Amino acid sequence: MLLTLLVAWSVLKVVHDSVLEFMVVENESMLPYFPPRTLLGVLHTNPCLRLPFVKKGFLCSSCSPGEAYVFDHPTQRDEKLIKFAVSKHDFESGKATLASGDIIWFTTQATKKDSLGSPVRSPNDNVCYFIGSNSEHSIDSRAFGPIPAESVEGRVLYPFWKEHGKKNP
Repeated sequence: MLLTLLVAWSVLKVVHDSVLEFMVVENESMLPYFPPRTLLGVLHTNPCLRLPFVKKGFLCSSCSPGEAYVFDHPTQRDEKLIKFAVSKHDFESGKATLASGDIIWFTTQATKKDSLGSPVRSPNDNVCYFIGSNSEHSIDSRAFGPIPAESVEGRVLYPFWKEHGKKNP
């Protein structure tokens, strides 16, 4: 009996850490797409594969612009953020197209700067830029710069959008 429980726990832990997890939206930074208390499914195999128990990402690809992703807050390690990935060009232009086809506008004035006034860049070429759809209430790449792809925990699978940018009820 104890061995069965241990095996079941191990299987669930591997699935949770390396395949699929469920999370709840806690604030208004992703309105109107993900209201507070929305349950989200997060696929941990995108943009990186994950090793079980250590959550280390490897074989990473770039984040798909317009898709929502989950990642650790860069300065508050116990906090996770849910944001839309945008291309570097879209991030710099202040206009991004979501996977739903909707367009979000945002200001880029708050981009994190180094001591010489240049935008902070990651030494890793494989980085993702993120923006919240409710940008007035969002802490995103405008505040902390790009995020290395291996630090992204996964892509949001649910809720899904219908055609023409409409959400499922």
